[in-house]
Amino acid sequence: MDIIDIRPARKEHAGVIAQLIYSTEIDPQLIWGEGSPEEVLERLTNLVAARGNRYSYEYARVAMCKGEVAGVMLALPYEQLNELNAPTEKMLRKMQKGFLTKLKFMSRVYKFFGFKEAEEGELFVANLATLESFRGKGIGSRLLKEAQRLAYINDMTKCSLIVNATDDAVVRLYERNGYHTVEDSYIGDKSYFRMVSGLAEIPRKQRLMTV
Repeated sequence: MDIIDIRPARKEHAGVIAQLIYSTEIDPQLIWGEGSPEEVLERLTNLVAARGNRYSYEYARVAMCKGEVAGVMLALPYEQLNELNAPTEKMLRKMQKGFLTKLKFMSRVYKFFGFKEAEEGELFVANLATLESFRGKGIGSRLLKEAQRLAYINDMTKCSLIVNATDDAVVRLYERNGYHTVEDSYIGDKSYFRMVSGLAEIPRKQRLMTV
């Protein structure tokens, strides 16, 4: 049986974390700006490797298996998420090449106005992904349990996330882990569920694990 170790991410993990985060988005160019997949991925990798933005490795937990990153979760408290949105947008805007491209990026940003990700007191699971070669080992569920632990020890009351409403398999994964849909959300013609999970009592041994 493979041993899965959940630990805080490090800057050196930026490349694989970026690949995993990239794989979770329906429309990467909508989130990170125009360009080829390679250009967008490079942009995201730079964000992950940097500090002070919502995609930073600072807010990531990685699942390690056989010495390599098998999965990742980005999770931020609601308050910190709000504080980081503006700096993240500014960093992304600077990464866009040319005046017109910057304008297009800004016009896309407006699509997110009013899009609700989380509420006060929640730990927001922004991204969760597992490498294809490691799927079926329960890594996603292990990372979601880590989110519960982080929320619990930081005195938050819930975990929340946004999921593509048409991705039945992922919705079922979250439902199996105690999440339920509380709201429907839309970006353009794409529909999403906002899902929330209350916190169970965390055993003392798990509370004391590396924060």
